Amino acid sequence: MSILVDFLKEKALQERSDAPERERKRAEWVQAVERLIARMEEWLRDADREGVLRIERTAVEHREQGLGHYTAPGLTITLGITRVDVLPVARNVVGRVVRDGATEPVRLQGRVDITDGAMKHSLYRLTDHHPDEWVLLQGLYEPGLRILSFDRAQFEAIVVGLLR
Repeated sequence: MSILVDFLKEKALQERSDAPERERKRAEWVQAVERLIARMEEWLRDADREGVLRIERTAVEHREQGLGHYTAPGLTITLGITRVDVLPVARNVVGRVVRDGATEPVRLQGRVDITDGAMKHSLYRLTDHHPDEWVLLQGLYEPGLRILSFDRAQFEAIVVGLLR
């Protein structure tokens, strides 16, 4: 056999054995982002009593190590000529954080950015307690990192800051 035939045979075996776990991880990540986007849409529609926001779903294409190619939901929020995008960045992120009062670090698993193109707020997903727990890390490049729970109040403050 040729070197290419041997290589492709080995890769085919590996692909067949890795595919189910890759599919599970990819589907779980896309569903987590979908739930986050749906929650944001609900908060926006509830707050927009004047009907001035344009809220649109987007599709964000990704090719990620260990997950392959996938499409995840995003969101575009427009007020007049000002635009804010909610963009899933990656499921596989590097990092761990230690919660207040805890001794063991928690692994980050996923990042979604809220941005106007110039400013960016990154949400990180934690899966140690609840699969839909998202946090903001404040002071990432300074001593005294703070982990802030991502909730409606945090979201509204971010959106107002970016839409000004």
